[in-house]
Amino acid sequence: MCIGFLFYVYRGKVRYIACSNYYVWQLVKAQAISERYNLARFDCIQSPYNLLTRDIEVELLPCCASEGIGVTVYHPLAAGLLTGKHDPSKSPAPNTRFGMNKGYYERYWSPINFKAVDQLKRIADAHGHNLAQFSIAWILNNPVISSAIVGATSTKQVEENIGATELKLTVDEKKVCDDIWLELRPPRYFYGR
Repeated sequence: MCIGFLFYVYRGKVRYIACSNYYVWQLVKAQAISERYNLARFDCIQSPYNLLTRDIEVELLPCCASEGIGVTVYHPLAAGLLTGKHDPSKSPAPNTRFGMNKGYYERYWSPINFKAVDQLKRIADAHGHNLAQFSIAWILNNPVISSAIVGATSTKQVEENIGATELKLTVDEKKVCDDIWLELRPPRYFYGR
């Protein structure tokens, strides 16, 4: 945090400050410094989170719930993989994030993720939802999540994404998502348990 930025907070021109991609220890340290010196604290954090990327559930989400820190997530559709429109047997189309950005390709384009997408698509279809709506609804059904940054390339996609705000997932639907996650990231010994 720079001193100039804090000036705007105390003048009332900036209401809340946030951080992005912090580890939990960094967030907690920043909160402690803010408290010690009576500075504005981070009120929100932005992190990646989706049905294929759930690592923030281990420490970050419990910390934010405990400390009253909002959570805004990005990549709720795993750069578009959770739309179900990509074919793993073909190279990604050049006009997609996977075709234009090697980082997205390396992060999400993998056989195990496509297997999970196929299983999730079947669940969504069985309950009358498209996969994108189901994926966004899963995020928004988490009470710790404040908001999700969702991109769209058409009015139709915007309307579909908005439809996700009205979906309430059942306990069974959430359990199946958890089972698929455990297949993606099987439980291992973890120091914090």
